[in-house]
Amino acid sequence: INILINIYDDYKGEIYYNNINIKDLDAYNLRLKLISVVAQEPSLIQDTLIHNITFVLEKVEFKDILNYSQKLNLCNFVENLQFGFDTKIEVNSNNVFGGEKQKINLLRALLKNPDVLILDEPTSALDETSTAMLKALLKEIKENKIIILVIHDIDLLEIADEIIDLKLIKN
Repeated sequence: INILINIYDDYKGEIYYNNINIKDLDAYNLRLKLISVVAQEPSLIQDTLIHNITFVLEKVEFKDILNYSQKLNLCNFVENLQFGFDTKIEVNSNNVFGGEKQKINLLRALLKNPDVLILDEPTSALDETSTAMLKALLKEIKENKIIILVIHDIDLLEIADEIIDLKLIKN
C-alpha cells in the first residue's frame, strides 16, 4: 500500500498510473485526489463526526453523505447520537466503536470519489449485515474504479475480478 501511494519508493520495477510512473507524480496530489486508502485500524480526530467525514474533502454534498451512510449501514449509529453528525468525537474515539470507525473512514474515502480505492481489511470490525452492504456497494462502484482489497476474509473474493495471493509470490 505504501508503494502505491508513493510513501515508500525504494523498490524494484515500475508502477504506472495512466501511463505515468508514480515516482513522477506529485505524491501529495496523488493521495489527496486520486487514491483513497482505508486502513485496517482507522483513526478519527477529536472533532465533530461531520468534520471527521469531510476534513480532507474539497466539496461534498450532504445528500451524498446520507446516501453512503445508508449504503454503509451507518444511519442508525448517527441517528442514535445526541447531536447526529454534529456530535463531537471524544479523545481516542471513546464514543465510537471499531465498526463505526471503519464505516466513517469508508464513507470519507468514497466521498472523495477517487480513481483508486485501497481497502485494508475493510470488514475486520464489521458485522455480517454491514459486510454484506459493503460488498453490495463495492460491486456497484467497481466498474468505474480500481479497487484493491487487502483481505483475509475470503467472502470478499466473490466480488474480485482478479486475485493475487501474496503467499504464492516468491522474491
